[in-house]
Parts: sequence; C-alpha cells; structure tokens
Amino acid sequence: MTAPATSVPTPTTRLPRRSTRGLILGLSGVRCVPLAAAVAVVIFATFSAKMAGLVVSAVLWVPLVTSAYIRVRGRVVVEWLPVGVHYGARRVAGQTRYRAALGHPRPAGTMALPGDAARLRFYNDAVSGACMVHDPRLGTLAAVVAVTHPAYLLLSPATQQARINGWGNVIASLAATGSASVIQVLESTVPDPGVGVEGWWTARGVRDGSWAASQYETLLANAREGSTTHQTLITVALDM
Repeated sequence: MTAPATSVPTPTTRLPRRSTRGLILGLSGVRCVPLAAAVAVVIFATFSAKMAGLVVSAVLWVPLVTSAYIRVRGRVVVEWLPVGVHYGARRVAGQTRYRAALGHPRPAGTMALPGDAARLRFYNDAVSGACMVHDPRLGTLAAVVAVTHPAYLLLSPATQQARINGWGNVIASLAATGSASVIQVLESTVPDPGVGVEGWWTARGVRDGSWAASQYETLLANAREGSTTHQTLITVALDM
C-alpha cells in the first residue's frame, strides 16, 4: 500500500486588487477631461449635421476617447501628458542635466540628488541605528532592510505555502495599522566575483591534493567569470 499524498493547504491571505477612485465610475479627473470634450464634440456635431457631422467629427472625438482608455506602460495616454509637458519644460530650461558641486559640502541631512528627489532628507535614528529617508512633500518616512532567504523554488510545496501565508499575514498586519503608505520588494541580480565562496574555501577548505579538492578549485576558477548573487531589499514607507 502507498501512503496518500499530503495535500497542500490553500492560501489563507489574499491581497485584493488595488481600488481605483475617481470622479465618475472610477475615472480620474485627468481621464474625465478628454471624455467630456469628446461628448461635447459629438453633441455639437450631431445637432449641426446629424449623422454626417458625427462621422466627420470622428477625427476629433475618437482620439479623445482613445487617449482616456488606451494604456502605455501601465498608464493611460492622457496621464502621460503632464509628464511630457514637465519634461519639455525642463528640457527648454536646460534642467535635464545635473552636476553636483563636489567642492562644496552638503548641508546635514541632505543628499546630492537631482530633480524631484532633491527634496529628500535622511534621518539617523540614534536608538536603532537605522537610516530613514524623509519625503517632506508626501509626508512619508521610508526605511530599507536587506533580507537573506533560501531559494524559494528549492523548498517543498508545504514550506512554500507556509512562507506565502506568513508573508501575507505580515502584509495584512501592516495594512491593518493604516500607517503603511508603500511596501516594496526589490529583487536584483548583480555580478559577483566569488570572493565570499573563495574566502570560505580559504578558511575551511581541505587542500589535500585529492580529486575532490582539485575539482572544487577548478569550479571556483570557472565561477569567477559568470557568477552572480541575489539581493533582496524590502522598503516600508510610513505615512506621517
């Protein structure tokens, strides 16, 4: 007889879809402007020339409606208009390049960052020793922590589900407080020269001339060129 396979429990925490709040039917004010203009064009053309005016005026109201619904890189086309105007104004004013004056000291708590990031300030907590970034315009205080973890894909399904449930409970508890503004998980892969592995082998390796030792040293020599390391950062921004 074979033992029955253990079933993996279903997730106990589900994150809902981000709610969209707007003026009408979840549409933001920026999207309502071209839609209102399109409706005005349709009404004026219909009362002026009936069906012929509606067809001719399509060159105006079709692009307006399209700009309110077509998305480019996750953002509606009309919402890119303020970004384009802002970039054009900065380009005309010659503010698309930033040069930091290295010879002049920066004021305490400020960072030499260009553009909108110039307003950011950092604060060192004397109790915990943590450095937090303060955004005075948004009223947020952010902290970044580096975490280490084993490879998720190499874990058993039950362990994977337990970790998912645990992370879901953490997110739910932070959301319940009402003070968390942004929670970001950043996973990056960067080149690694293999210093950590070589240091471990130098300190603990057994160089007895055996076949295993020689093969391991060959593996380390080949790993210097294409080795990478993973870094995971979690950012929590509190609404002040």
